[in-house]
This record gives sequence, C-alpha cells and structure tokens, in this order.
Amino acid sequence: MVLRRWYPLAEIGRMEENANRFRRAFGAGRSLYWPVSNGALPLDVEEEDDSIIVRASLPGVRPEDIEVTTEDGVLTIKAESEADSEVNEGAFLIHERRNGSLRRSIRLPDAVDAGRAETSYEHGVLTVSFPKQEARKPKRLEVKVKS
Repeated sequence: MVLRRWYPLAEIGRMEENANRFRRAFGAGRSLYWPVSNGALPLDVEEEDDSIIVRASLPGVRPEDIEVTTEDGVLTIKAESEADSEVNEGAFLIHERRNGSLRRSIRLPDAVDAGRAETSYEHGVLTVSFPKQEARKPKRLEVKVKS
C-alpha cells in the first residue's frame, strides 16, 4: 500500500472541472444555477439576423426607476425598487422578494449600432434592441462557375 499526500485544493479543481464538463454536455449556454450575485439582475442576450436583443428581468420596478445607458460599447442597466411601506420586520416566515438597487453592465459586440438602440418595458421585462451596423452584417457572396 502506497501513501499519497492529499491536496484539498486540487480536489476542488477536479470537482469544478467535472461540473463544467456536465454543463457543456447539457447545453453550454444554459446556466444550472442563478448566474448573478446579489445586487445584479439576470439578463438574456439573443442574436437575431439583424439585431442583438437584451432582456432584463425587473419585476416590480416602475419604468421611471430604470436607467439604461451605453458608453464605450458597454450597456449599463440600473434600477431601483422600493420596499413595501407596510413591512413588519419580525412577521416574515420567508422573505425572498428583492428590493433596493439593481445594476448590470455588459460589453456589447462591435457589430451593434448603440446610437439606434430601442427600449421597451412590459410585464416586468426590459427589452433593449440594438440593430447591427450595415457594414458589419455578414454578406452572402454568389459563387460563380467558370465554364
């Protein structure tokens, strides 16, 4: 029998690699857990033929409390949700609804035209649509056959 030294940090690295392998096998783009930390808001980013669509979940936030900015290719969404005025701190059995400040920033692809972005807010979901720049859109070239 051979004794081997145990390295706990190496074991954690192996567990992390196994989890990453599992995620890649069952949908690389899907997260198996809540992907953001406290104070951040969850986003979906989708690419269509001629635009990039960003959707942010902001339930319970009034449209006037949402700030959307783009600067140097970075989209920033800030929102403020107010706490209920009739809150009795000791009465909660479960208190999971979030209130306070939310913020998220993501880098936009170079292909989008941030100056022509459009926003909409419906049923607690903020949608920001960025059209792609004409020069950056993929172009299909015709293949000519020489006879």
